Amino acid sequence: MMERILNIIEFSPKDKIIFTLGRFDNGVINIVDRYEIEDINYKNNKILKINEFKERMDNELIKIEDTFNNIDNIVSIYDKPTFYKKRFVLNSKEERKIKESDLDNMISLIRSSLEKEGKEIIQIFSSEFYIDDKKVEVPIGEKGKKFIAIFNVFGIEKDKIKVLKSIFNRKKNPLKCIYFSPLLLINGIKDSFSKNFIIDMESPFSYIIFGIDNIPNQVEYVELGTRDVVRDLSYVLEIPPRESEDYLFKKGALDQKIFYDLDYPMSVEKKVASMRVIEIFEMIEKKMKKLPFKFYPDEIVICGEGAKIKNIKEFAKEYFDLPTSIGEPYDYKSDLKIDSLDVITTIGAIRSYIDKDKKESFFNKLMNIFEKIFD
Repeated sequence: MMERILNIIEFSPKDKIIFTLGRFDNGVINIVDRYEIEDINYKNNKILKINEFKERMDNELIKIEDTFNNIDNIVSIYDKPTFYKKRFVLNSKEERKIKESDLDNMISLIRSSLEKEGKEIIQIFSSEFYIDDKKVEVPIGEKGKKFIAIFNVFGIEKDKIKVLKSIFNRKKNPLKCIYFSPLLLINGIKDSFSKNFIIDMESPFSYIIFGIDNIPNQVEYVELGTRDVVRDLSYVLEIPPRESEDYLFKKGALDQKIFYDLDYPMSVEKKVASMRVIEIFEMIEKKMKKLPFKFYPDEIVICGEGAKIKNIKEFAKEYFDLPTSIGEPYDYKSDLKIDSLDVITTIGAIRSYIDKDKKESFFNKLMNIFEKIFD
């Protein structure tokens, strides 16, 4: 059997494109290569000159193909997804068994209806199931007269996806899937994501993912991130950003004493960094209060670049008065020396893609055949 490699292409918020190649063997993720490039045509999460960027990406993919033959290319993008909650009800006069095809039909209807509105559906999560008004975890095989299914749907404007597809849909090893990087965190740290919310602190902004029972219910973001903390330190201390990062990530610029007394004598770098992180947390709290559903978190999980800020775990725990953990991905095997926090989205992409592939039903396969015949 030919070896199958998944190539995750991440559009980093730090204006970099990261290529990670990995396998999924017997539940273990094995990362075989990971490297990043920069391109003048990718700035601020936008692709500028598309043709020049496409040529650069083609050259990079050709290098990979010279080493690995059987590759599935997956793109992971940083963007704020549009959220939809879809509810379906199936009624029958007599008791009937719920089939997998019932769920497949619902998902197909969700896709087609939103695509007509100019949306591209990236990920659909089943949220809740009820049979005869009784909540069930797994509806397949259960019997009843009334079946209710609720789905959390995340999409994006089609125009952006068209651009990505035009860049990566090549004859050899074409693009297989597109994901949102923030949502891939859930697949990467699934064991520690239940009734929690994830704070994904990145360079230009911070994502907040609110979820219940490993299902993301809402994705929000605030326009502040680690870059703002670094800039503040650089300006106040009159030092280069690189030295400011050293203060933040290695020396430790957060001080919990600021919660008890604003006038507590502390060094200027600690006061500046602590106040900026508090501002980010305050903005996150405001988002929590405006959620369209009741949310009582058990824990906070911090991911992204912000997870590397020294003392961030203790600082967040003190502010939110909730247990706090640093996001750690599923166990994976790798000969490469990689910080596990950097590969959470990659692991999420591999898990999500493999799980999706495994769960593909006969109905979906049949529909795909018809699409190819009548396309």
